[in-house]
Amino acid sequence: MNNSHGDRYDAVDFESRISPRKRLAIPVKVRIEGAKAQPSKLRDLSLSGFSASTMHRVAIGSVCWLTLPAREAMPARVVWCDHGLVGCVFDKAIGTVTYNAILERWEAQGGSRR
Repeated sequence: MNNSHGDRYDAVDFESRISPRKRLAIPVKVRIEGAKAQPSKLRDLSLSGFSASTMHRVAIGSVCWLTLPAREAMPARVVWCDHGLVGCVFDKAIGTVTYNAILERWEAQGGSRR
C-alpha cells in the first residue's frame, strides 16, 4: 500500500479499518476529480468508506464520488490504490439507516444486479 497522505490514514492497512466493511459486489460508478464517471464494481462498504475496482492508478488524496444505483453521489477521498483497486474514505460517514438499506437491498439480490 502506498499512502503518503499526512493524516490518520497513514497507518491504515487492508485489515485495519475505522469501521468494519461488508463485502459486496455492486455495479457502481466512480468519478475521480477531473475525470468522467467510470463503471466500476464495489468490493466492500462501511459507514466510513469503500473499495472498488479501478481501471487506472489514482493518486492518494484525490477527491472522488461513488454513485450506487438509485442513490446520490457520495463524495470521498482516496486513501490507497493498489492492483486495480481503490480504497476511499467518505467525506461524511453515511448514516446507519442508509448503510443498512444498501446492505438489505443488495444482499437480497445476491450482491449483484440481476
